Amino acid sequence: MTQLSQHLERWIFQSFLKHFKSKMDAANLAFFAEGMQGRDKTTKWVEFRLDGPYLTQLNDTTTWRVYLEVNILVGCTMLANDILPIHRAVGAVRAAFTDVTIFKLGTLAGVDDPGRVIDCMSLVQEYKGANQLRVNHFGQVGPDKSLVQATVEGHYEVNLDSSSF
Repeated sequence: MTQLSQHLERWIFQSFLKHFKSKMDAANLAFFAEGMQGRDKTTKWVEFRLDGPYLTQLNDTTTWRVYLEVNILVGCTMLANDILPIHRAVGAVRAAFTDVTIFKLGTLAGVDDPGRVIDCMSLVQEYKGANQLRVNHFGQVGPDKSLVQATVEGHYEVNLDSSSF
């Protein structure tokens, strides 16, 4: 059985983090990776979460199916005269769900090479399956909170040849 690099998960996570952070910065939405502090200091924010990668070795000896889920929690302070901020923020997040190039990001000498592309993960777009891009609005989180929330979730996959990196 051919092994994948022990650094693959980190490279994937950092590549997705960089991709979504750049898109959210352009949309003027404060960006946090899951677990980061500071959301309570801003009125429009997103929280990035990645589940996976889930790895399956295919029939040959070097090809692996890599599958993962990206879930972004969106939060906005409610305004008395404008109910659309959450919808504008969700639209910006949804638009950021595009194919993502995986780079060897990091600073480990002899391992990482930020300019080296591993492959590109494609957004899964099944119509009747469970993998379509999903938007869920939760509304106000509590009667005493002026915060509304939503999530945007997408699934990505790629077949990687482990001998190519």
